[in-house]
Amino acid sequence: MRGVITINNPYTGLLNIMQEQGQRYNTPAVCIGKVVKVQPLQIKTGELLLDQDDLLVSDLLTESYKRSAHIVSSGELTSSTQATSGGTGC
Repeated sequence: MRGVITINNPYTGLLNIMQEQGQRYNTPAVCIGKVVKVQPLQIKTGELLLDQDDLLVSDLLTESYKRSAHIVSSGELTSSTQATSGGTGC
């Protein structure tokens, strides 16, 4: 039986570092897709079928998301606008 010879490629480590850094500084692209299946979540964008491991879904879009607010009012509403010049008014 022959032994297996392993040769370490010095460029493999460098390539891995470059890929990691590229992922860190290049944000993922945003694509529009169609929900094919809700449970488990599957979305199709173009010819690509994505599952829940491929997606980042905002909590705001889930059924279990709840938000509450407690507002205390003294009954008086005041507002002020500072006089400034310039700008586009947008």
